[in-house]
Amino acid sequence: MKIPSRAAVLRIAIAASVLAPMSLAQVQTTFSIAARANDTVAGVGQLTTIDSLSVANGGLWMVEGDTNDPNTNTDGVVLRQGLLAAREGDVLAAPAGASIGGFGSGGAPINSVGRWAWNYTLDGATTTTDSGIYFDNTLVIQEGSVSNAPQFSAGTPYIGFFGAKLNNAGQILVMASIDDVALASTVDRALVLATVNSSGVLLSENVLFKEGDLLPGQTTQFVADFATGPHAWDLNDNGVVLFIADLDGATTSDGVVYRDSTLLAQEGSPSPVPGRNWNSLSTSQRVALNNAGDAVFTATLSGDTTTDTVIVKNGAIFQQEGNLAPGVSGGWILTGFGTGPVDLDDQGNVFWFGDWNDTDATRDTGIYRNDQLLVQEGVTVIGGQLLTSIATVQENLMVSDDGEWLMFEGVVGGLQAAILVQLTPPVTTYCTAGTTTNGCVPAISGVGAASASAGSGFTLGVLNVEGQKQGVFFYGVSGPVSLPWASGSSSFLCVKSPTQRMGALASGGTVNACDGAFSQDWNLFRASTAVAIGQPFAAGDVVWAQAWFRDPPAAKTTNLSNGLQFTLQP
Repeated sequence: MKIPSRAAVLRIAIAASVLAPMSLAQVQTTFSIAARANDTVAGVGQLTTIDSLSVANGGLWMVEGDTNDPNTNTDGVVLRQGLLAAREGDVLAAPAGASIGGFGSGGAPINSVGRWAWNYTLDGATTTTDSGIYFDNTLVIQEGSVSNAPQFSAGTPYIGFFGAKLNNAGQILVMASIDDVALASTVDRALVLATVNSSGVLLSENVLFKEGDLLPGQTTQFVADFATGPHAWDLNDNGVVLFIADLDGATTSDGVVYRDSTLLAQEGSPSPVPGRNWNSLSTSQRVALNNAGDAVFTATLSGDTTTDTVIVKNGAIFQQEGNLAPGVSGGWILTGFGTGPVDLDDQGNVFWFGDWNDTDATRDTGIYRNDQLLVQEGVTVIGGQLLTSIATVQENLMVSDDGEWLMFEGVVGGLQAAILVQLTPPVTTYCTAGTTTNGCVPAISGVGAASASAGSGFTLGVLNVEGQKQGVFFYGVSGPVSLPWASGSSSFLCVKSPTQRMGALASGGTVNACDGAFSQDWNLFRASTAVAIGQPFAAGDVVWAQAWFRDPPAAKTTNLSNGLQFTLQP
């Protein structure tokens, strides 16, 4: 058997890292505590509990909680980026004479520009008008008001709400109770899409689905109700909805999951697991939808009750009770997924809570991104303090659309806390590589783990370099740039000065061919060069690197690779 050369092995490793899909890549975690019990809320008191949370692109976050204000009519607060955004008892501009009585159901939803939509309960209003859907603190729809949606009978009033979902396109999905004379019951349910302008002025109402509808794919069963829990329906920026409905037929087939008008699952019908049908698609299940249209939901299957709980993504089983718990040693088995949400980012990464059968119950739960264990109770340390538990219930986690920010609820240092996690790929490429005289386009990559302390183990590599050329890697710690290398050159300088050159290298390969390559262990250079730029390094530091090499006929007689950004582990 022919043993491949070290250069060939390097080429294979670099190519694998370049071609690996970003959605499956591991990420690094940086933790901070956004809000914690005993925090002082200016003008109110100290935070005592955290009831719900949310996070959006850019790390924008909101937390709803209670304080130790002795007046229970004014002790509830909403914090946005640590500042008081709303409080029970706050006087509202509309309806006249009303104030915030409570923050209703549906969590603390925030979009990517920091706006929110919420179901407030109202003090100072009658019992038939004492709730409303608000955009920030602007009234959009009030209980008791008559809907303008053309799909309802004339004069149909709203008689209650189960929360609201706000997207980045000025649309609010409302789970509403109404009283339509065309429907037999006095309390009817509907999914209504309201459109508002940037000031929260209602522009239109459109009923997407309502009680009594015959959904596509159904022939005899009509909608009897919708699952009304805060994570049983979702909305994306394209106005697409994902929801669970209860039909009026046999209980063995009345639960359904739909994405708009497409049936994704129905109780009693075959699941992706051979020989097992969908068993429960009820109000206790949770759904999530991203802006690419990917759908994830929880469900139970018929048959063995030790393996019947599943998470489903785009029609395939993503995770199942009874599987080995990823990321933990000991061969422990997943026993459940809590009662909190599952979530998706726009790259299709699934975020979920897992519980496994570790005999040590102080460390048997965690939060995952795909199969990567991000957070584990009894193991993860945040700000020097141990995370001793993770909330398992309704509002325990949320991820931003871009997948860069996770927020979850747990106990740190004995106190309930909302914890913000920044998720960063350890290695990413950026900027544009130059094209050499012979048409070679060099591609940079990193293999291994970049470390602030390890003496080796992270190799910078460049493929597609012209053969028999001299070159060097260089890096900086001040950030990326994209500056033309020289007049007439196709290369760009991708690393902001000041920069640090590493050792001289030879590309090998064949003259005038693109089979040359450079490689060098960045960890080894860092460990052996005490005076190098960036020293002393620490975990979490970000480094930007690039390769430079000779190309005499080219402008400035040289060319450059694209750039590589990497974040240091401990």
